[in-house]
Amino acid sequence: MEVELPKKNIFKNVQTDEAGNNYIPNPMYDYSKRSQKKIRSKRQARRHESLCYLLSFFGHDYASLEEEDDMVQTTSILIENDSPFFKLISNEENLKHWLDFISKSGDKQDDFLENYESQIINHESNITKLDNNPFVSAHKRFLKIDKNLQPIYRKEYSLICLKKFESEIVPLFLCTPNSEYFISEIHCPFDRMVLYGLSQYLNIKSKSFEGSNGAKNVKLNCNNQNFRLQMPPILLSEYIQKRFFE
Repeated sequence: MEVELPKKNIFKNVQTDEAGNNYIPNPMYDYSKRSQKKIRSKRQARRHESLCYLLSFFGHDYASLEEEDDMVQTTSILIENDSPFFKLISNEENLKHWLDFISKSGDKQDDFLENYESQIINHESNITKLDNNPFVSAHKRFLKIDKNLQPIYRKEYSLICLKKFESEIVPLFLCTPNSEYFISEIHCPFDRMVLYGLSQYLNIKSKSFEGSNGAKNVKLNCNNQNFRLQMPPILLSEYIQKRFFE
């Protein structure tokens, strides 16, 4: 007499975390739902756990699934959800890497992940070294300057204006951080643009206004809560000299 093996629904124990998201805990099961055969292989158990983990990315309650074939019918779910798994399979190059990864044995997957972590650590170390480079830090400051103003520093004349303004502005704000500084009668528009770019590089607020005689004046003050000049690693004139004229 044949004894029918008990069926165990691997999806019936869907749980909810503190944030209200549904997830499927790692299952403890004895029988395959499709074939009714007892699972003896660690590989089969691992594949099932991986499947449950991937399904959890969809954010749906899978307790209503009755057949394993339903797991494959995920087209509508993927379209409805901008999930990490959807982003993975919607990119051909990423999907290729993913399929290559899951085709590896468990040991090779572990080796791959260890090597990947080492590469990440080395990459972050290189970034730290670059951040400590004065020229790289100055370049990041330069990129904060308005893109319409950046090209003017390719003109050699801008160096003359820069050095003049730096000699006036930098010592003043270093000695008296909360002061305001007025530069009057800047008739040349090019000079004013050089000054605006310098103020952005130094994180100083600049505002132009017309004087009593119609000439353009510029008011400067520190653009931070502490009213202190936060000096970059090198002056803008040094950066421009090294980048464009050496």
